[in-house]
Amino acid sequence: VVLCGLPTPEVMNRVLRAAAIAECTVLASAPQLELPAVRPSMIMQCGQPLLELRPVALRAKQLMLKRALDIIGSALFLILLAPVFAVISLLIVLDTPGPVLFVQCRLGRFGRTIRCLKFRSMSADAEARLYSDPVLYREYVENGYKLPASSDDRITRVGRFLRRTSLDELP
Repeated sequence: VVLCGLPTPEVMNRVLRAAAIAECTVLASAPQLELPAVRPSMIMQCGQPLLELRPVALRAKQLMLKRALDIIGSALFLILLAPVFAVISLLIVLDTPGPVLFVQCRLGRFGRTIRCLKFRSMSADAEARLYSDPVLYREYVENGYKLPASSDDRITRVGRFLRRTSLDELP
């Protein structure tokens, strides 16, 4: 017996009882769990059937191919976007003094720290101003560690454009 969709618990019980009497196997699909990166399997835990969802692991050849495509694709996009990077860098330098790129440490895969690069969209001393101003910092914390762009005077003119178009994320 194959069940498609998610029947109600009552329907599921009736089908399972009938299948047990007829000595049939029941297969049930869960459409919302059909994800390409997940491999589902059924396990029994304390006498209860549970659906186990595991990430699909790539084999060594697949990992090497993925890494090669990542490197080739990145190099190609860097070459194609170099003129855009140059224009954005020039606009940032002409707008406000300071570095072109903003570097921030973030947590990556397996808890490793990675350096995140963005085009600088705020004044060079933005973090120092945030931590030294108790009112601004309180507003920052109360808003989920983000300030509304409309009220944040640390964002530069070019920075507003970069954020609105998400070009600050290119690096």
